[in-house]
Amino acid sequence: MSPARPVFDCITLETPNSLRPLMQEWRESTPLQQRRIGLRNREQLSRFLYKYRGFGGDYAERNLRDMIVHSVLRLSSPSTFNDPYEMCVHVVVEGTQEQRLERFRQIAAERTASLPAAQQAAVVQRLMERPDAEHVKQCQASLTGIRQRAGVYCFAGDPRSVLMWSHYAENHQGVCLQFERLKDFLTLGHAVRVDYRHDLPVSNWIVGFYESIRAILLAKHPSWQYEDERRITSIDNANRYLQLRPDALTGIIFGCRIQRDRMQFIDRLLAEREALGAPRVETYLATQHKTKYKLVISKRDRASTAPARGLL
Repeated sequence: MSPARPVFDCITLETPNSLRPLMQEWRESTPLQQRRIGLRNREQLSRFLYKYRGFGGDYAERNLRDMIVHSVLRLSSPSTFNDPYEMCVHVVVEGTQEQRLERFRQIAAERTASLPAAQQAAVVQRLMERPDAEHVKQCQASLTGIRQRAGVYCFAGDPRSVLMWSHYAENHQGVCLQFERLKDFLTLGHAVRVDYRHDLPVSNWIVGFYESIRAILLAKHPSWQYEDERRITSIDNANRYLQLRPDALTGIIFGCRIQRDRMQFIDRLLAEREALGAPRVETYLATQHKTKYKLVISKRDRASTAPARGLL
């Protein structure tokens, strides 16, 4: 008997305004039309998304089981990422008197909803009189809280990146999972390219503060461009999960230094997955090119650790 499926706290993604027309068109299209949508948006939407993973500890193995067997992705808080500049911003306090008044009324309503109207009005007046430097501190405090609570799932764009294998897959001893975006576009279509930039994004405490959060979650310095990253972002949903269609996972690539026992562990997960009725997933093996600084990815026979013919 198969073990009981764990209970996952899954969410439904809120589609940002920039993606809503595309998502609506997708929902109303036939399968053939959906393929055409993917081709038409090739520059924005890559066909495949990749996730590099290692095997370090029980958590890593449990996370692999969740993704491979149960088809769920766990959203992480940006506060746990390795870039200290995650969600760092340049805060400004800019707006007309009317815009300031509207914003401070909103803040007062959020903080003092249970107080009488006169007391709320007094809070608004104090906020109007407060120096901008104090508002900057308040904005930074709000962003710190959002940084803790926001949920992000990161994908890479290249399964042959030597640096990515080194940094995120235990020095080529781990695996790289391949997801096909159009197999579950209503979820994976939310993965947006990271905005690599030299200047910090701007957050205006008065106008458009909440609208700027998604842009802040997607901003990184150009030194990270080798990751070719796409992100799914969801405010206030750290440590919760996204449920994928099982057929969205289409391949697993083994690193060129992976050990046999780890390959066998993945094969056991794939057997569990298939026992639940999920589609078969192809496996591949990364090897070092004999004359160039590059990786070659070949289709693998599950019964063997040697690569088979045919490239990914």
